[in-house]
Amino acid sequence: MKQVQIRSLLIFPWFCMLMLGLLLASPLSAQTTKWVDQTGGSDANDGNTEATAYATLQFAIDNSTSGNAGAPSIINVKNGTYAATGLTSNIYSTATLISGKDYLTIQAVPGHNPVVKPAAGGIVSISIENSNHIVIDNIDSDQTTSLFDNWHVRGSSDLTVRNCTFEGGDDGIDFETDHTTALIEGNTFKNITTGSGDEVLDFTDGSYSDVTIQDNTFLNNYRQITIFPPTGSTANNFVIRRNLMNGTTSQEAVRFNDGGGMLSNVTFENNVIMNSLQQGLYIKGPVAAINVWHNTFFNNGEEEIRLTGTASAVVIKNNIFHANGAHAALSVTSAFAPGPLAFEDFNLVYNTGPSTESGSEFPVTVFGANTITGQDPMFVSTVSGSEDLHLQDGSPALEVGTDLGVADDIEKNTRPHPAGSNPDLGAYEKEGVADPCQLYALFADQQVTIARSKHSASHGDIHSNGLIYFQRGDPNTYYGNLTAVGNIKIDKEIKIDGDATAGGKIILDGGSKILGTKTQYATVADVPLPSLSYSAGGPNVTVAKKKTVSIAPGSYNNVLVNDGGTLKFVAGTYNLNKLETKDDENTLYFDVSGGPVILNIVTNLKLSEEVTVKIVPDGEDGSEKVTFNTMQSTQVLIGKESYVLGNLVAPYAEVYLAKNVSFRGAICAKSITIDRDVVTLHHSSSGTLPFQKASPDVGQQVTDNQQPVSDYELSQNYPNPFNPATTISFALPEAGEVSLSIYNLSGQLVKQLVAREMSAGRHHVVWDATDARGARVASGVYLYVIKAGSPSAGSGQVFTAQRKLVLMK
Repeated sequence: MKQVQIRSLLIFPWFCMLMLGLLLASPLSAQTTKWVDQTGGSDANDGNTEATAYATLQFAIDNSTSGNAGAPSIINVKNGTYAATGLTSNIYSTATLISGKDYLTIQAVPGHNPVVKPAAGGIVSISIENSNHIVIDNIDSDQTTSLFDNWHVRGSSDLTVRNCTFEGGDDGIDFETDHTTALIEGNTFKNITTGSGDEVLDFTDGSYSDVTIQDNTFLNNYRQITIFPPTGSTANNFVIRRNLMNGTTSQEAVRFNDGGGMLSNVTFENNVIMNSLQQGLYIKGPVAAINVWHNTFFNNGEEEIRLTGTASAVVIKNNIFHANGAHAALSVTSAFAPGPLAFEDFNLVYNTGPSTESGSEFPVTVFGANTITGQDPMFVSTVSGSEDLHLQDGSPALEVGTDLGVADDIEKNTRPHPAGSNPDLGAYEKEGVADPCQLYALFADQQVTIARSKHSASHGDIHSNGLIYFQRGDPNTYYGNLTAVGNIKIDKEIKIDGDATAGGKIILDGGSKILGTKTQYATVADVPLPSLSYSAGGPNVTVAKKKTVSIAPGSYNNVLVNDGGTLKFVAGTYNLNKLETKDDENTLYFDVSGGPVILNIVTNLKLSEEVTVKIVPDGEDGSEKVTFNTMQSTQVLIGKESYVLGNLVAPYAEVYLAKNVSFRGAICAKSITIDRDVVTLHHSSSGTLPFQKASPDVGQQVTDNQQPVSDYELSQNYPNPFNPATTISFALPEAGEVSLSIYNLSGQLVKQLVAREMSAGRHHVVWDATDARGARVASGVYLYVIKAGSPSAGSGQVFTAQRKLVLMK
């Protein structure tokens, strides 16, 4: 035991000496907090408190230690104009030198605005060398006297610069060597114009990565941002967003890659680039993965974007290009002219001309399918010196973008707004309000009139700035709330499963009921209808009988679909003088896989009988993605037994839904008249529309009157089992109402194939194993059920029958 104690005593001094040596060899990095007050401080003080502040900024830097990630050293600076003398960094004289420091924050005291201003020419304001994790907040740089570079950064990493103003001189911040991690945000850079070939933010001398440049203002500079690593170097992972760049005195606003190295992974979003002497953005090459989206380019002196590198490496979407009237919005090399470019789409291009800067590039004149050309974006103001590039109501740039995952705009407003809509084009997201045409299933300025119906399937709120009138029921129930500025009149045998609120009187005939709250003589606000303004022109399009034609987004004159024809649309905006279908069984086919489809019609929208609107791949779920806008003042006709999905906006006309129409969506019109046995559902309504006509993929309903029929009959489907389609045959001895539906074995309705009056004879209907929304159903056993005849018609006989069918896969 004693030996152990003696051995411990011998070891202890050696341990102490070892620890002392380690401490001496590794000096402690103790955090310091210093204060600077040019007026009330003194460099003879200790600088540790506001009352004992130093007088000069450089003395505070020299007497601060490096901090650490959890506790950086801090220098608090009060008002003053600061500049040391006799300092150099590299070969340049400098007024402030930060050298060999880590985790140091230099910040203005709240309410103060200190500035570094060299007193003589050719002196840098602030030089940062061999320092890491430096934050400089609200310390201005004034080069209006020195006329040299504002800041130099070399041999350093992880720099944060925020809330500073840089004025005058050659460069703003010159990153002279390799640099990793920088955040440059909330600064103002102005009148930095002295040099030749200089710029505000200069990344041209090394390799750079992980740089964010956001929320800055650039005013009247030589060039705003230059990123081109030299040969053998790289620049990657740059985010440049929410910056306002107004005016350059010599060059383009932003130049990407002119130094021989590789530039990649750049996001350039939510910026406003305006009034540059040359281009807004010049991309040379080599580059890869450059995303240019949600920017507003306005009135730049030459092209808005000049691409002399690989144009296919640049994604250009959701931008507004308001050019200067003489120059192209986009210019490219001959290999990519005249377009469309592989990744350009969903932009708005306006006020362009044919010119390019050098003549060696060529204007892009053919744009992506969803790019809008020739329409004024409707900025608040384009007056020189007082530009306001926010969007006005009615702008064609509103809610026509594609979702790129950009969650805010240049002002950090939520994008898109309202939630669930498509984003606006450009840098600004207009604060949207709920579209009244989307709030209601039926919305009219003057009157909504609904004829009697045997169906109790219609659902959705109704609003009228005038009257709402339900004619006598069969009986039936309407599901939804009613609001009218004027009166609400409900005839016999109608139930309203919802509330009714009228500015005038609510009139109920015998047997009619309002199941919710009834409020009359209430204050009901008049809801304005939207106004429409657009034009159309171009080629005529005619779809021949039983033929199919596909057309691309763009402008057309008169569009006519003949008997049994199919007209196909894809994502984008179409301006049409007229859209009419002739005879019956026509199909309007909308592919919304790439985004919504908007039809802007000038003089006439008319759908004949048995027209089917088909939306793929969504079916009824895609009803919000199709919009029919029409400026006509004549009646908008939806012919009987048509199946229509979408938004129908006709603020100057009556919309008339003929008998047995099935409609899902929203109708917004001067007045709305709904004929007998029509079913209307709002976009958000549960359930599915009854098919009063088989969908085009189901095939034709064929009537065979050559063989006499003496009794009702439901035949076994053929083939059975089947895949992918089967034919169901039935016979009617007399004309009458027929319902033919598919059910699963749980008794749930899968799809209604027929819901209409049919003539006597033999009939054949094809089912393609899809449900009411157009989706393929699972393999298994299903029931098909027919109901035909009426107790009050003909023989008074009602026929009901069912059979099983088997889908195999």
